[in-house]
Amino acid sequence: MLADLFEGSRLFQLSATEGADLLGPIALIHNDHEFDQAGSADGCAEELETEAAANGTRAPVEMEDELGIAWPRLESNGPEPKVIQVDVFGAAHVEAWGEKVGSGLRASAYELLAWFALHPEGATAESAIDALWPDVSPKRGRERFWTALGNLRSRLHGPGESGTAILTKVGEHYLPDLSVLDIDLWRFEAALTEAVQADEATGVIGALECASASYGGDFYPSADAPWVEPVREDLHRKAIDVHIRLAELHVENGQLDVAIAALERTIEIDSICEDAYRRLITLQSELGRDDSAQRTWRLLQGRLSELDLEPEAATTDLVREVVALRPTRAGGRPSTHQRSA
Repeated sequence: MLADLFEGSRLFQLSATEGADLLGPIALIHNDHEFDQAGSADGCAEELETEAAANGTRAPVEMEDELGIAWPRLESNGPEPKVIQVDVFGAAHVEAWGEKVGSGLRASAYELLAWFALHPEGATAESAIDALWPDVSPKRGRERFWTALGNLRSRLHGPGESGTAILTKVGEHYLPDLSVLDIDLWRFEAALTEAVQADEATGVIGALECASASYGGDFYPSADAPWVEPVREDLHRKAIDVHIRLAELHVENGQLDVAIAALERTIEIDSICEDAYRRLITLQSELGRDDSAQRTWRLLQGRLSELDLEPEAATTDLVREVVALRPTRAGGRPSTHQRSA
């Protein structure tokens, strides 16, 4: 590898690894003819490839969702935590071997990792290039792929290692290395599948709570690439569904305060989700918390006003009902369940 050529040396104030990252793209440009002859890689890139079948990096347990995607099921109580933790929900965050990766990781490398997080079963380099860099030439796309992949492996390598196979190659496909990677998206999706497969309500609640804990915000919020937006919207919708369903289950169990917390989390995720506001106002009213219900209503009004939107008719009707019933509360207003009986 290029880094091996500089072992023990420093280029100006750069370490050997940093120098390799700096000069790697230049080396790729000077070796364009090798890209053309090999079709997808040059000699330097070939050294980065490892056969997953040879080192057993694929996880034996996977959770298949309704689309047939097998999401890795990451055991939180496993014998050892995975050595590389990646957050693609909310602010980008990567930890490798117990330390936060605060610098040196290229934006293109994180982008490549985020894209492959959506493809745990693997994909070809060409598929990744077409999705990530559709407007560049094929040659330039291959350059970006190898530069990003080399940066991933050099920046996330373990102690005393020249590189870690973040993506392993099997045939023409590159697969995320499940032996080292722990990605919040995988936990979220696997938990959703587990919730669907659970036989009892307690199992459903446990799985949904795991999904809730895994969802740290919108998917890859700093990116505006075409491939990101539909994924972000889909995961956003799933997160709302998770918390709405959690609230329903907690209401069924009589845990209204826990249900309220789930709904408050919902409106943190989506500030104008009127379904969540209506449910929250109803529960607050049910518990006699008129002031809280009124604050929730004013909060929704303010957020809608910022977007020049009006509340839905169902929301205003609910608020009118709550306000109309307030005078009777001092005398002991019957519960919602009693009124509807």
